[in-house]
Amino acid sequence: MLKILLFLLGIAAFPLVILISPLILLFRFGNRNGPKIGVAVSASWPYYLQYLRIPYDLALWRAGGRTLTIAPSDLPNLEKILNGVDGIILTGGEDIDPQLHDGTPTAHELLNSKRDRLELKILDKNEELDLPLLCICRGFQLLAVHKGGHLKNLKQHKLGIHDAKIFPDTKVHEILQKDKVKILSIHHQAAEAAGDLNVSALSTDDNNIEAIECPKAYWTIGIQWHPELLALSCKCNQKIFNTLIKKASANKK
Repeated sequence: MLKILLFLLGIAAFPLVILISPLILLFRFGNRNGPKIGVAVSASWPYYLQYLRIPYDLALWRAGGRTLTIAPSDLPNLEKILNGVDGIILTGGEDIDPQLHDGTPTAHELLNSKRDRLELKILDKNEELDLPLLCICRGFQLLAVHKGGHLKNLKQHKLGIHDAKIFPDTKVHEILQKDKVKILSIHHQAAEAAGDLNVSALSTDDNNIEAIECPKAYWTIGIQWHPELLALSCKCNQKIFNTLIKKASANKK
């Protein structure tokens, strides 16, 4: 059902994408001297439409950054690519293969093993490079799995705006400067355990983990919600991207 919905959204949005393509180019390449952020995306239909990609580009452009797409086909050249960026974002999309975390089997069409391999390799390599890393939704879940956590299926798809409580003395609290924030969720899986990561936020309605961070890394943050979809109208969510760019500036090549 989700795949059909994304297909219909992609078809409906195609004329709009053509019309706003100059803006897309501006958002991706307008900040020529800004930090370059590698954005990992899917290459499978309909996810390669990256229905969330334009908000990512806009949020990063507003923060002063520029983007470089990293797709599963880039795996053979990944080391060279990562050596040329100043930060990384793992975005939303397909489910994580349940074999990677002993999870409940999910619909085969929602999986993408090539993308799993790419992004796990990114996470492996970044333990050496220690670039600032922001993992959102699927990226958040993969980060948790990579660090020894595991996922669960929710009883129902979580879709909409709700509240998250932010723990004090965490990097996420330092960014948002709030004890509670409004967040927008679009997911049906969640991290049940965070492994070696610190939990920095929980949803107030069901206590699902909403944010995680790596205590040993320079700046590695996982966000279960979609800050890119609220960033244009919400300064609090835009701060997440502003901080990523600030941290990436210190590593700018």
